[in-house]
Amino acid sequence: MKNFLKSIKKKIEISLRVNPDIDANTHKKISTGNYGDKFGIPHENIIDIFKTFKNNENIKINGLAIHIGSQIIEINPFKKAFKKLRKIVLSLKKNKFNIKKIDLGGGIGINYSNNKVICLDEYKNQIKKNFSDLNVEIILEPGRFLVGPSGILLTKVIRVKQVDNQKFLILDSGMNDLIRPSMYNAYHEILPVKLTKKKITKYDVVGPICESGDTFAKNRGLFEIKKGDLLAICSVGAYGTCMTSYYNCRTPPKEILIDGSKSINTKISKSVGDFYNNEIQRNAK
Repeated sequence: MKNFLKSIKKKIEISLRVNPDIDANTHKKISTGNYGDKFGIPHENIIDIFKTFKNNENIKINGLAIHIGSQIIEINPFKKAFKKLRKIVLSLKKNKFNIKKIDLGGGIGINYSNNKVICLDEYKNQIKKNFSDLNVEIILEPGRFLVGPSGILLTKVIRVKQVDNQKFLILDSGMNDLIRPSMYNAYHEILPVKLTKKKITKYDVVGPICESGDTFAKNRGLFEIKKGDLLAICSVGAYGTCMTSYYNCRTPPKEILIDGSKSINTKISKSVGDFYNNEIQRNAK
């Protein structure tokens, strides 16, 4: 990088991502701030890296970033991470290095299943406590918190199947449309579009894809459902459409933005023919 920037006579300012070695107490697949995770520079190495680049003509380090994980529902991991980051900044200042900005990442969890969530006032107070006197720009990345609750996956029941005492609801949506339950065993509330007062029945809610991992919920209690009913899978605004795929040659769903009484198609679902044509053209090259 140093040689490349020198060759094009370009100067850049960068931030270093710090691994603070903090357990976020979240799902292991979305933990990003432990030393066992692949992200960031070990916090004890940060000052040495600043010293290495101190007199570099092309690269100036003026910021730090952390992101300890996603869907964090306790304040303590943030407390520990912010405290450790403050200590690093003070050590850098003591060594005459100026920090202009700090990116605290994201990770604030949302309520998927009546789980507790972080008190935002407490989160704000931790930021003020640790960084208000450091004269730095604070950057936050609360993506899931902002958009997660806003999305719904609308799906139709294409079959109700019973095997012994187990009932399956087979949907026209699959794991290619929403991978989180299969990948993380994530909980999403599932509601009938038309509420009824029928008795509660336990179902395995599954998709049509050719593997048993294509599952949205196991043994979920729902008002009795019949073929053709529409269901809403809730809180899919984050890590939903961006993680869709063409697995099993299935095309991802269209995406519609609702704004009051207006609706806008923001993503048009491609046909299977489009999928095949794209593959043929790619292979032809």
